Amino acid sequence: MSKRRLLLPVLLLLFSGCQTTADKSAPAAFTPADAIVDAPAYRGRDVVWGGTLIATTNEKQHTLLEILSYPVMNGRPQTSQASQGRVQAKVPGFLDPADYAPGRSVVIEGLFTGVRHGYIGGATTTYAVVEARKASLTPKASSYSWPSNVQIGIGVFKRL
Repeated sequence: MSKRRLLLPVLLLLFSGCQTTADKSAPAAFTPADAIVDAPAYRGRDVVWGGTLIATTNEKQHTLLEILSYPVMNGRPQTSQASQGRVQAKVPGFLDPADYAPGRSVVIEGLFTGVRHGYIGGATTTYAVVEARKASLTPKASSYSWPSNVQIGIGVFKRL
């Protein structure tokens, strides 16, 4: 009986060592829509945002990516969910528009610096602006599928 009483405190002590703490270098948990609504509150914070590329524009020293943002889960934009606003990412260097083509999925990491107003057709819109350190295309969906002749069986063993 005394072993059982000792087991609970030992387990509590053991599991208390497994508690995680917040990583100070982890990106802030706010969306582009949050940033657009209250830019001063989020300015200067790290972000990891992703979505669908709308446009890629190369300039002398950087490339501007216009992105329709979606939640990022496991390093991939979740385009089946509701969009979270538009992002304009300023990425250092040249990104080939053939690779960074409209419709591709991209994830950016960088610093939220503010908002910019623009036009889509005749309507005005607001972009969350990011000074990106990194822009990564997510792999295109694979056309591979499992073979159709996969079978599952149950083996029966009879002892003689």
